[in-house]
Amino acid sequence: MNWIILLFFFEQMALAQVKSPVLEPLADIISDDYEAGPFLIYNCEKKHWVCVIEDNYTSCQNQRLADDKKEGVEHSCAPIGKFPTKKSCFQRVLYMTGQNYGDRFCLKQEWKEKGVE
Repeated sequence: MNWIILLFFFEQMALAQVKSPVLEPLADIISDDYEAGPFLIYNCEKKHWVCVIEDNYTSCQNQRLADDKKEGVEHSCAPIGKFPTKKSCFQRVLYMTGQNYGDRFCLKQEWKEKGVE
């Protein structure tokens, strides 16, 4: 009877050593708000550049249209464009961050025109 318990023990140890496959995440989630992708946006509220998936980019475009209908000086988001890859988008973020270009995309058009007058 002891050999049955011993056999069961070794069987459990062997099963424990079988490693389950490491699952890669299906999405490249970079924050609570975004998933990484090749689309560049500037978040005017949080003052940062981010490369996102198309759904996040479309949401930014829609939010910008909604912002146009509201009173205020700035947009909440600026959709900039699509890049061939996430890597090329990240490279552009590095450049844009160094140039301090973000806020220029946030000011609503009527306020830009007032500054010219």
